[in-house]
Amino acid sequence: MKKCKIDGCEAKHHSRGYCQPHYRYLMKYGDPLGRGVLSTGTTLEKFYSRIEMVPESGCWIWTATANKHGYGQLRVNWKMKQAHRYSYEMHKGEIPEGKLVCHKCDVRSCVNPDHLFLGTHQDNANDMIKKGRSLSCEKNGRAKLDYDEALFVFTCGLPTKFLAEEFGVSRNLIDRIKTQRSWKILC
Repeated sequence: MKKCKIDGCEAKHHSRGYCQPHYRYLMKYGDPLGRGVLSTGTTLEKFYSRIEMVPESGCWIWTATANKHGYGQLRVNWKMKQAHRYSYEMHKGEIPEGKLVCHKCDVRSCVNPDHLFLGTHQDNANDMIKKGRSLSCEKNGRAKLDYDEALFVFTCGLPTKFLAEEFGVSRNLIDRIKTQRSWKILC
């Protein structure tokens, strides 16, 4: 049985190496011993107290609470704010309306301002595709064709009906590949 990593605590491990009471203190106060870190210091001091530096990657990992998508969050002026957005604002300035704060490192819990950049939803999607993190093309478990077959469909110029029968897929899929609504990576 794994035990709590606090010296002298013999309770069973619950999360992040702590027993349930110490983990609750960590989430509530930012300190597993419940020394009231939230009750003292500025928001920026609280922010830095919840970061673990990872020298290998340069990431600053947010160690406090996270939302259901894995992004760190903290309370600023009684409102919840995503930790990476707060980091960007504190280190680089205001975030314009309609812009996202994206991660160069692809680590959702990273709050290092050097790993953050502003972009649109499309910029974020393009970054994901460029880095090979999307489930497009043959990475998609429901893909009917592999890359070479899709490239052949895209470049051959043969009739849609013939290609659909040849590959055993719908004409709609062949049309989508030819018009680049599917397999956009081919161009």
